[in-house]
Amino acid sequence: MDRSCRSPPGLGRHLEPTEASAWSQDGGQRDLHQSGKYRWHRSDWQLVRWETALPSRLEIRLPSDFAQQVEAAKRTYHRFGQYSPVLDKIRALVERKPMEKTEIERMLSAMNVPGDFDIAQISWRPDYDSFFYQQFCRHSRRIYLFRDEYIFELDRVVVVETPQLGNATYLFTKPHSVDAFLTAYTRVSKDDFAVIGRILGRSSGFLGGSFTSAIRGPGRRN
Repeated sequence: MDRSCRSPPGLGRHLEPTEASAWSQDGGQRDLHQSGKYRWHRSDWQLVRWETALPSRLEIRLPSDFAQQVEAAKRTYHRFGQYSPVLDKIRALVERKPMEKTEIERMLSAMNVPGDFDIAQISWRPDYDSFFYQQFCRHSRRIYLFRDEYIFELDRVVVVETPQLGNATYLFTKPHSVDAFLTAYTRVSKDDFAVIGRILGRSSGFLGGSFTSAIRGPGRRN
């Protein structure tokens, strides 16, 4: 029989569109509009269905200082491009040895980088959390940048911190010579915590030194 002489199944009944919900890959819930139609294929009518995502009902509340944050981000982006050769040079130095924050500030000043440039951004990564960094900054006498870490010299301890959820915070009893400590620290690996404590504890100037580590959980500590 000719295709034009045959009617698709359910003719006379309206194929009602339906709605359903599904979780998208980005973790958000989406409403889906389900619909379909018949098409002639291989001598028969076949029902073809599809789903269309409806406009999201999510609402985003911007912080009150959103405009200021955007402007600050633009300035930082511009400066990283403008002074990229200088910053690359400092990153190369920080990759080899710890450098004190004030020393880096003097270097940047000598190269005509504005004084309000945030030194922490030199080693900062997108998934770092400023909360952890700021907590140690408040009590630090000196701050050192070393690779992807920040080393804080406090009154009684030295803290080695990667401000990222899931990373460990390393605490060392403050040695007589912080410079000697930094030299020793760059020579060991963190793969074996016991080895770190033993090597640094036996190094010159670290009599009675101790080592502990604190593993952060999935959330912030109040």
